Amino acid sequence: MLKFPKVVPWASTEEYMSAADCLYSSDISERKRGVAIVKAWRARGRVPVAIEATASLAEMCVADHEQRHGVTICQLQHLYAMALIRVVNGIVDLEQKGVYAQSVAMLAGRIDMPA
Repeated sequence: MLKFPKVVPWASTEEYMSAADCLYSSDISERKRGVAIVKAWRARGRVPVAIEATASLAEMCVADHEQRHGVTICQLQHLYAMALIRVVNGIVDLEQKGVYAQSVAMLAGRIDMPA
């Protein structure tokens, strides 16, 4: 059986690892760079849920650190919450099979995700 190569938005393993290093860096400018890299990947194609989630949380950390554009604490809390909701939905959505949609709680239970 013929297997097709998996298409990913990054050009090489080195680019992928460099983006990961940036996203997990304690340096805010490096995190910004990592977020920008993931945004470029989104333009190239589908980005895995784990990378999307990591980039979203890194972006929130940068906004939290800088409190730019008049973002209030309450707004930052909402941004963090939305990022975490996207993580959960992205993970459990992979389990969505069949004709009718199942609840997030049911899907999360199926993969042993804590409630």
